[in-house]
Amino acid sequence: MFVKLTQSSRISSFQGHSHIFLMAFANQGKRARGPDRPKMVASSLPPTNYVSVTTEFFADQFYMPPYAFTLVAGAVDSPVDFTLRVYSTDRNMRVSKI
Repeated sequence: MFVKLTQSSRISSFQGHSHIFLMAFANQGKRARGPDRPKMVASSLPPTNYVSVTTEFFADQFYMPPYAFTLVAGAVDSPVDFTLRVYSTDRNMRVSKI
């Protein structure tokens, strides 16, 4: 699975207004209550002020199907509008907002 977070507000073609980050947790799709390191399967940490950050992980390394992961995206400096894109080779994959 490949995940890309892109902030809408830019200073240049590479630099965004805020420091952004992306994390993926293997917690059966439940809301993440904090940075639970044992359940974290991927991240773009540390936060960076690039326009886009990405992370990639292979679901079959962690659990048997069906998989349910929680993606957490955020900004450090200020609130920011962003686009989150998830790419997968699994045609049955679904993304739900919680």
